[in-house]
Amino acid sequence: CTVERCEIVHTGDYGIWFRRGCKKSRIVQNRIHDLGIGGVRIGEPFMQPRMPSSEQVTPSGNLIDNNHVFDSGHIFPGGVGIMVAESHHNVISHNEVHDFNYSGMSIGWNWGDGENRCHHNVIEYNHVHHVMNGQLNDGGVIYTLGNSPGSIIRNNVFHDAWPYNHIGWGIYLDSTTNQYLVENNVVYNIKN
Repeated sequence: CTVERCEIVHTGDYGIWFRRGCKKSRIVQNRIHDLGIGGVRIGEPFMQPRMPSSEQVTPSGNLIDNNHVFDSGHIFPGGVGIMVAESHHNVISHNEVHDFNYSGMSIGWNWGDGENRCHHNVIEYNHVHHVMNGQLNDGGVIYTLGNSPGSIIRNNVFHDAWPYNHIGWGIYLDSTTNQYLVENNVVYNIKN
């Protein structure tokens, strides 16, 4: 599947969601904004991500490139600009993501150090900024959770995370995050 050069606006949920079995799909050069929850999702449901039962139904090899994703979370403020859960070998590059009430990007969503299907994701050359905006807490410009061998966060610019209370990071490697390479990013104007 390819979603290219579209404007996706005024949705009640996420703008685009690639779920089970979506492989080698592309989301390229889109303008995605004024959304009820968030921008782009790859993988399973937000609050209950489960490891897919087989590789055949695992979303993988997708490209999210050169999109402008902004102004969302109007119905459910916990929405994220770009979210990848239990999916592997995705490239998230050259996107601008901003004006979310929670995190700009969220990768992983598996608890513990056990085997899962989130690995070898590359997040590079993105500009992500103005998130949380005094609305929510315990998030970041980019938020990761869990074991993710071979994943890389590099050459991004992350700035302006202002949480409701006190937990708002630029690069937030939360509980059990491991096996990432994080290099050559710029982070500034962050509360913590």
